[in-house]
Amino acid sequence: VELGLAVSRTLPIDRVAVLKDKVRDDILAEHPGAEISITIEPRALDDETVMERVMVIARNRALAVHHVTVHDLDDRLSVSLDLEVDGTLPLGAAHAIADGLEAAINEELGFEVEVETHIEPLQTFDQSGRDAGPERVRAIATDLSALAATVGTVSDVHDVRVRETAHGDIVNFHCRAAAAEPVHVVHEKVDELERALRVKWPSIKRVIGHAEPAHGTDL
Repeated sequence: VELGLAVSRTLPIDRVAVLKDKVRDDILAEHPGAEISITIEPRALDDETVMERVMVIARNRALAVHHVTVHDLDDRLSVSLDLEVDGTLPLGAAHAIADGLEAAINEELGFEVEVETHIEPLQTFDQSGRDAGPERVRAIATDLSALAATVGTVSDVHDVRVRETAHGDIVNFHCRAAAAEPVHVVHEKVDELERALRVKWPSIKRVIGHAEPAHGTDL
């Protein structure tokens, strides 16, 4: 049995594999012992969003992108995104990668579309480190709670973890916000809290906050 399986090109690879296995199992259930060859045919669907199309282009070029923003400027579209590349690359090489991505997006969406990329370093190696001492963790947790009260919207800072590395401290924490609060509002407040902590503690290289629904709040 030979067949082609058309799937949306935006589907994750693992999801495509599940579909392929399901089709093979269904055929074998009807025709035990059949030799089966399934060819996957990625298709662009009519309802793909601009963001989905940009993500497909980046994925096909094995590039990591995030913060994809699409603006409709009446007479044209504007697309901006963050592109992560190896932080050790020379700027010229990184810029060439960005140029190639922008050209591919223009080829897909139209050359009248404005495309801007912001190049960021991608961590390509594991950092060794150690847990900070309990007194340091408590001090940072105390400051996080105080700063959260000033920032507003987020509260109940907990599960604070601090790791010391050769490149600076890494801080992880959880906090809570009302379940009905819009994600973009919570994200902005968590970002504000992270920035405030880095100002207070210059030795901190990165802060990662995770917001959870507050107990007793409804959607």
